[in-house]
Amino acid sequence: MKPGLIFDQVVGAVLTHYRKKAGLNQYQAVEGTNIGVSSLSRLEKGDYSLTMEQLFELSERYGESMSSITQCIEQTYKNALAQGITVEKKKKSNTGLLLLGAAAIAALIINS
Repeated sequence: MKPGLIFDQVVGAVLTHYRKKAGLNQYQAVEGTNIGVSSLSRLEKGDYSLTMEQLFELSERYGESMSSITQCIEQTYKNALAQGITVEKKKKSNTGLLLLGAAAIAALIINS
């Protein structure tokens, strides 16, 4: 089996990176937003797809621009591909992919 990722996992790893960079736990990160803690947890795990509204709210909480976060997502995606890691757009049952763990995904994040 070839190791692989679901694109939402890439997004989630980048969101986790920026939250930790801002020095926030998940409860602090969603304070004053329309995002619940359980939703943020699922976003960070790659279980949910990020909406533009959520990106806007989280980027403000993290003190980052939306573009810096999306650029980091794009670069992390490219880093995965450059290392021969497949990235699926959506989670499919029985894809035959060996999914990478959070630590391995975090290692793909270079900037910031």
